Amino acid sequence: MTRNPARDPHYLLPTTDVLGPAPYNPGAGFVIFYDFLRGLEASWVWVQLMTGLARDGRESGGTTALPPALCLPPPPAPGPMGNCAILASKQPVPRLPPSPSVALVCELRAWQGLAWAKAPQPKAWASLVLFDQNQRLLSGRWRLPFRALPPDPSLSPGHLSPGQLNRIPQAELFLRLVNARDAGVQTLAEINPANAHEYQYPPLVRAQLEQGQHRCG
Repeated sequence: MTRNPARDPHYLLPTTDVLGPAPYNPGAGFVIFYDFLRGLEASWVWVQLMTGLARDGRESGGTTALPPALCLPPPPAPGPMGNCAILASKQPVPRLPPSPSVALVCELRAWQGLAWAKAPQPKAWASLVLFDQNQRLLSGRWRLPFRALPPDPSLSPGHLSPGQLNRIPQAELFLRLVNARDAGVQTLAEINPANAHEYQYPPLVRAQLEQGQHRCG
């Protein structure tokens, strides 16, 4: 049985728990922990992530629908403006051959107002390259800015123009990418939207966002 950190307030992850690029075992695969969303529109009541993989800019395999999550008021902590939602979902991905051309692609859908009985509407999308040039898994705690639709898996995750970003508030996805061997420890991590500072933008995204800030400054 998986321990729930919410029921074990005395448990803390060891201080040696530092995620980073690490050797990858294709047989065991990896696990994606979808932690939470921030920067959500005030009119959204529920949200849902649709996830899949893309290889060489083309969708590869099927799409997974994560459980819907209720939108909550923003936490009293620095981070994207707007509401939040706790996803608390994990997705094992076994036996995937490593390649720097493989990316995770997520589509954000939302229910607005009293439209719960209807199908959720697609709102934005985000992507994350999974392996580096040395075929190591890019394990880490990542925050991914959502882009305006339509999805384009062939687009470089670091190529972000102001027109591609979601409108203000800027919605972001917070997740952890880990090797399967580290999944047991990471299952015990606290999921708290107030801890947005513990997640980083992928290097290409961070560089692009910094360039945009300099242009606006």
